[in-house]
Amino acid sequence: MACDKRLTPAYHAEWKPIRDGSKIALFVVALSWRSVGVPNLGGVNVISVQAQQSFETPLAGRSVLIVEDEAMIATMLEDFLQTLGHRVHGIAASVDQACAFAREGGFDYAILDCNLGGRPVWPAAAILARNHVPFLLSSGGSLSDIPAAYADRPGLEKPYTMVAVEQALQRMSLAA
Repeated sequence: MACDKRLTPAYHAEWKPIRDGSKIALFVVALSWRSVGVPNLGGVNVISVQAQQSFETPLAGRSVLIVEDEAMIATMLEDFLQTLGHRVHGIAASVDQACAFAREGGFDYAILDCNLGGRPVWPAAAILARNHVPFLLSSGGSLSDIPAAYADRPGLEKPYTMVAVEQALQRMSLAA
């Protein structure tokens, strides 16, 4: 499938160099296909297109808990993480689910959305911190409202890009 860098505002594309100097489209998020050079898919809405190329980060191969209440964002983050070589342990969409996963464990690190359905994620963050599980905090708003106990945790602002996720994971691995 051919992709075109000239995308309408409904699209987000990331291009990453490959070792031989060429470039590959890593990820496209779209509400609909409306662009020159993108095939007509008969009205099918496409959430993501991924290349069959892995770009590994320092934490590649480890498992991650995603704590995110917006299904489309969680799915996009899951795709980003898998492309970067990570395994997704699970997705928690509420504070109660996040706390249950945090108590159960079995994953190497977590990405926490600060606000889940209007509730702060801090109870789950406290469990993870007590259990020495590295985590980073994400937000579609300001990351300035983070409690002092978690102010040293790396942040990830929405909207996510693969590069931003990769850089946040690198900061987290250095801090761990």
